[in-house]
Amino acid sequence: MSAICRFCGGEFANAQAVRAHLKGCAVYQDRPARQMADVGASRQGSLGEASLGAPSLGKDRAGGAAASDEAFDPVRRLEQEIAAERLRLQLREVKQAHEEMDRRAEAAAQARRQAEQQQAEAQRNAERERETARRQAEHQKAEQTRRQEAETKRRAERRTIIQNVKAAAMQRRWISSADLRAQALQDVETALSSLAVEELPQAELSQIADGICAKIQESERAAALADMQGQLATLTRSTRRTQLAQHGRNFAERELRAVDGLSSFERARIAGRVADALTDLTGDETNAAVEARVEAVLEREGLGWEDEDGES
Repeated sequence: MSAICRFCGGEFANAQAVRAHLKGCAVYQDRPARQMADVGASRQGSLGEASLGAPSLGKDRAGGAAASDEAFDPVRRLEQEIAAERLRLQLREVKQAHEEMDRRAEAAAQARRQAEQQQAEAQRNAERERETARRQAEHQKAEQTRRQEAETKRRAERRTIIQNVKAAAMQRRWISSADLRAQALQDVETALSSLAVEELPQAELSQIADGICAKIQESERAAALADMQGQLATLTRSTRRTQLAQHGRNFAERELRAVDGLSSFERARIAGRVADALTDLTGDETNAAVEARVEAVLEREGLGWEDEDGES
């Protein structure tokens, strides 16, 4: 037969279970009117254990103490209502506490999920940034390689154009001197290197190269002419010196033949002295000057001339 706790309304197997429950029943422990409960307990002792753990309160009131129990029914009902209300409040608080714990747990789980999502998103962003940086580096490297190849190709084309212009100019303007040819090539190279040869017409480039080579060719011709003139002048002066020296030797020979008693040895010695005196001729002297030089040699040799009065 079951028994019901009149404080919290809990249902138990028997009265003994109810008494054991009262030791931990929160409603019983917090009952507002302990004095009235003490009175009820004293009255309950006279009624017996059946009134505390009876299967039904209606059956207890149907016994011999029905009149006295009816006087306390409002108090008992009030206590039961208060206990039930407190129990409901406690259950509500427990439920709210559980709900708060659930909300906190859900918030913590949501925060963990958000943190995990943010971390995953950060990892994805970092991976995208690394991939973007890698692609940009590859693009920059490819672009740099392309520019280098284009620049190398452009330089090769410029070099080919300049070399062709130089070769054509040297064929049209022959320069015999190796040094002048090297100078012409260098001057053409310098002049064309500062121009956008790949954009200029071939005729204009050829005209520039021809002008440079023509100047060097003209300078070579002028130098050759000056050299020829110098050689001619040297040859002319040399011939003149030879002629003047021969004139002096002839003059000395005539003068020596006119001297009486002069041996052949003396004549040859004096002729040698005259020849030595004529070695430093420049070719600008006159015949009279040469003759005067010869006469000076003869006088040094003691061959003086008598004047018309017979003085020596």
